[in-house]
Amino acid sequence: MKILLVDDEYYILNGLYQLIHARFPELEIFTGDYVTKAREILYREKPDILITDIRIAEENGLDFIKSIKTDFPQMHVYIISGYSEFEYAKTAIELNVRYYILKPINQKKVVELVRQSMEEIVQERTRRENEIKTLVLAKKKVVLDMILEGGCSEELQEEVKRLGLASLFAGYRVVNISIKEYWTIATYSRSVQLSNLKMFIRNKLDDILREAAEDCYLCIEDETGNYTLITGVGEEILNAVLEQIYAVIYEDFRLYTEFQVSSRYEGELNFYAAYCESRGIGTKASRLLFYSGSESRIVKELEKIRYKAVDTMEQENYIQLASLIELMTVRFSREYAENRVVQNFSKELYRDIVSYLRAKMVEAHIDFNYEPADLSSDSTGYGRKKLADAYTALAENLRTCQQQMNARKNREMIKKVIAYMDEDISRASLDSAADYVDTTPIYLSIIFKEVEGIHFKECLIQKKIERAKRLLEDTDLHIYEIGALVGYADIKYFSRMFKRYVGISPQEYRNQSEENKEEHNR
Repeated sequence: MKILLVDDEYYILNGLYQLIHARFPELEIFTGDYVTKAREILYREKPDILITDIRIAEENGLDFIKSIKTDFPQMHVYIISGYSEFEYAKTAIELNVRYYILKPINQKKVVELVRQSMEEIVQERTRRENEIKTLVLAKKKVVLDMILEGGCSEELQEEVKRLGLASLFAGYRVVNISIKEYWTIATYSRSVQLSNLKMFIRNKLDDILREAAEDCYLCIEDETGNYTLITGVGEEILNAVLEQIYAVIYEDFRLYTEFQVSSRYEGELNFYAAYCESRGIGTKASRLLFYSGSESRIVKELEKIRYKAVDTMEQENYIQLASLIELMTVRFSREYAENRVVQNFSKELYRDIVSYLRAKMVEAHIDFNYEPADLSSDSTGYGRKKLADAYTALAENLRTCQQQMNARKNREMIKKVIAYMDEDISRASLDSAADYVDTTPIYLSIIFKEVEGIHFKECLIQKKIERAKRLLEDTDLHIYEIGALVGYADIKYFSRMFKRYVGISPQEYRNQSEENKEEHNR
């Protein structure tokens, strides 16, 4: 988010900059001390908020606002003035200026206004994005409905191109995604709960599809609670995507998913045939159920699971491994508990995972107090329940291991952040520290508080004050120089922060330090 400050008085302009930068470090701030420069910045950067003086040497502030208001109708505009004349206020209202700030400037009011604007802008952007997304989705659904009705006029073909669906129809498959027990939940749930469930499932589908297929897909829910997916990705990618959908929906909602996939088609004229095929009308679609009666298919699925298990273990992603294990338990033990291929594979994979984890936890100095189950073929009671219980217990232990590994990694990350703060105290900030350890500011802020028991900003201020105290004790630098060295360009703000944490001003602290040294040397 961007803000532009315009004033021909340096001290006011700099004061506003320091105030807003200190309170809203995430804001990108631009300044202009005359109208020509401000106008240039305005059209180049397109700020979200404008704060301008009403009297600028080159041009009247109100005239400036009037000249740019048409091009920036959504921009939040505030005026600063030492004059409270009615005509100024009247003109400002006509120009839709949000607030008329009288000098001397009330800093709290400025902070309140900027915060309010930022919140409103975020809300408005979210609202517009949702409206656009909903509108486009609705239009796409209308197009699909028209195709399903058998129409393919020139008007329809133009609409397909306009909505960006032409490339999708160049080569595609249609998938019917059916969520089992969906209507059982719908029958016994309140409308709000059902709506939330549908929204969550839709968001999960979009997240997975967007990452795997980019823009080469369209997914629409129908009245029966099923989803129609049209995608142009290759068969291998599609199978991987559908398997991920199956895993995520089961993990998050404990619902089972089945897929029926059409053959590959080209052109919107053939969409109706592809759609019918995916629904089992006429030519029967390929049913991608994640369990099958064919032993060769079982072996193929088992090998895919083994490969994924090894991959997730190497990446130390134990949460995903736990989900994979639970998925395997649901997919195979329920249907093939008596199948010897599944039994042998399950025992072998179970032992491999336990052995790998034991070695990994020793390497990471983490206790692995897990007693593996006896899955030997001659043990009594071997079957569906014994296998499921063993893997369920292992999945729970994997999640505990992941929590311990995450805690260790978080401690190492915060250790690096603290070292970075000590090394570059003058420029250190939450954003720069997050970049340094390759994470997001929000995540770093949360983890820092969990590990250190103190907020990042509070810790940084304390370190700045401690560094300043040492410089005051050991050097003859001026107060403003010490402030700059610890990241405070504004000497007044530095002095105020120092006194808040130490109880006395920097100069008083230096005087006390010198007196203590003299007493010690006597």
